[in-house]
Amino acid sequence: MSVQAVQYDRFGPVENLKLVSVPGENPEEGQVKIAVRAVGLNPVDYKIFEGSPQLKMLSRAMKIRNPRRWFESKKSQFPRGVGRDFSGTVLEVGPGVSGYHVGDDVFGTIVSAPGLGTKRGSLATEICVNTGDIALKPASIDFEHAAAMGVAALTVG
Repeated sequence: MSVQAVQYDRFGPVENLKLVSVPGENPEEGQVKIAVRAVGLNPVDYKIFEGSPQLKMLSRAMKIRNPRRWFESKKSQFPRGVGRDFSGTVLEVGPGVSGYHVGDDVFGTIVSAPGLGTKRGSLATEICVNTGDIALKPASIDFEHAAAMGVAALTVG
């Protein structure tokens, strides 16, 4: 089954973003698959797909601190997904997962090293994420507001 996702294959303007079909994933150990209902986009998301010079410098500094990351970054970095924040409903629970069940409404943020972005993105119809990156969505908050909380809440915290 394929998933619809927004991706880019080179840094640059918003015109580089494309809606593509990608193979669906199965959740791995400690992960859940989520049907995405809403996505929160942040200024950092635009800076990442634009290839902001400041984020490139931060990425280089992170690689100096961790040479293994430098080696991993030499692998193809494209295509890449867009967005980190999301809310949705659990479709499938991976091995070793407790506390989440099919049908649970959740919200979260795809976490990666600062400045390095993510190969995956939340701007997709389905995503697999680690349970440490999500929380149950309170019934009093709609999907749109829940999807806007991730990076903003981490920034305040």
